[in-house]
Amino acid sequence: MLDQDDNIIECTSNNIFIFKNESWITPKTDQCGVSGVMREYLINILLPSAGFKIKEASLNIDAFLLADEVFICNSINGIIPVISVENLCKFPLGKQTKRINSKLCEKFSCYR
Repeated sequence: MLDQDDNIIECTSNNIFIFKNESWITPKTDQCGVSGVMREYLINILLPSAGFKIKEASLNIDAFLLADEVFICNSINGIIPVISVENLCKFPLGKQTKRINSKLCEKFSCYR
């Protein structure tokens, strides 16, 4: 889903994170979108405790396409790696996404 300026905000039932330049980036939700429970947990607890830099920023399509890794998340499904966007791009199943998912599964067995 996009905002009025064509920036990526979220998926219909998931928040989105990209990994670029050794940092995780998630769209700002101060004007629209939902700051989900899992998103907030990742931003405030899990990512910092794993030593990652995290920032909320405007995320346009071009920045998204240049991401090294992408995942979506919510409190029901946990972390879901994004490996392709139909007819647009492909991403690797990245080691940083796997690392974060492992940490989440260690903390909460329901995501195993």
